[in-house]
Amino acid sequence: MGDYKFYWYIAAWVDLLGQSQELAQFHDIPTSETQKREFIEKARRTFGVVRRFRDRMLELQTILSKPLSLPSATMAVLSKDDLKLFKRYSSPNVDIKFLSDSALLTICLHEGEKWSPLLSIDFLLSQLAITTLAMLAHSTPVRGGMAIGICSKLAEGDLYGKAVSRAHELEKAAGYPRIMIDAEFPEYIEWYQSRPASGREKRLIDHHIESIKAALRRDEDGLALSYLDRVRKIRHDEEHKRSFQEVTTLASDFIAREIEKFRSAGDTKLLPRYEKLKAYFEQEGCWKPSI
Repeated sequence: MGDYKFYWYIAAWVDLLGQSQELAQFHDIPTSETQKREFIEKARRTFGVVRRFRDRMLELQTILSKPLSLPSATMAVLSKDDLKLFKRYSSPNVDIKFLSDSALLTICLHEGEKWSPLLSIDFLLSQLAITTLAMLAHSTPVRGGMAIGICSKLAEGDLYGKAVSRAHELEKAAGYPRIMIDAEFPEYIEWYQSRPASGREKRLIDHHIESIKAALRRDEDGLALSYLDRVRKIRHDEEHKRSFQEVTTLASDFIAREIEKFRSAGDTKLLPRYEKLKAYFEQEGCWKPSI
């Protein structure tokens, strides 16, 4: 249709929570030195937080978007077919854009002989999991939604379509810090696994499919990302175990403070949401507050 090209996409919308309340504190441009100091302190709590959110997302994006590599000696002895297979499953391609205090991560599912989307999907789930837990540990929670659907890029380069719209809807429906997953996403994964493949390619597909399925959990109101288990399983060395313990303790402390704050304020809207978040940490054996 004219300049439009339509493809299936996966989109993840991630929103930094609490910024509307912080922005509501800005009423006038400061004139006195006292007002300037107060203005700067308010700005740090929102403009500074959004900047750190973007920086962390971009830093993680840079790490996870690097193509996988093999030693040159190994590459030299690979057959032509094996080399082709390695290249097909070694290059992640997740795009990221920012709008205000939100991030949009997307994967175009249009594939060919030289590229498969499975590694990109696997890495996207890791990126969402790390971001969700890390931001909780920094007392700046996020929530999000991930969906699949037909989209196209507009003339300005922005992606528009069902995946983006549905991901935004799921982010709003998530209610508290978690990533909701569209019910159509597992259908795509099942379809991909059912496609004809054999030998090493079949093993590669099964490996990624198993990893992707393991990252999903069933909540009472839909499918969600099991971000605690995902981050816990990224590595199995002692250093990562210690780091995971430290991060979950910081996240637990933040959740405990929020629960006490909402209970004291009689906030019947947010209190049950954060109690559900605490229950998720308890189910995963990660509820370990130091306070």
